[in-house]
Amino acid sequence: MSDQAALETLAARQGRDLRGDGVFVVPMGGATNIGHFLGRFGPGGFGVRLAGLCDDGEERGFRRGLERAGLAAGPGRAGLAARGFFVCVADLEDELIRSLGVRPGAPTKRRTSLINLIGTLIHSPSRIG
Repeated sequence: MSDQAALETLAARQGRDLRGDGVFVVPMGGATNIGHFLGRFGPGGFGVRLAGLCDDGEERGFRRGLERAGLAAGPGRAGLAARGFFVCVADLEDELIRSLGVRPGAPTKRRTSLINLIGTLIHSPSRIG
């Protein structure tokens, strides 16, 4: 599942026009590429306002990338949030499932059904057109 497609689809379903708001979702090809993207788009590059999401296991790498780009975050996840970067508890798919009210540890069949539903929403005709 494409994280970019998920974010753009959910924004559209909430009535948000990301492009109209000047927001562009740029896939990085993995959290390990954070340094490259911060260098290109951050203070040493285009200097645009940045925000980002990473999975729980990628937090340390994100912090290091931010520090190297001159965007060191304060302590804890609140420090990252103040910089516009947020950590998904497990991963983005898990966050989407939790936002639908399914608690951690829910039966695998229910989680699988929700993952399939999210995929369907992303590939729906209203998303494609």
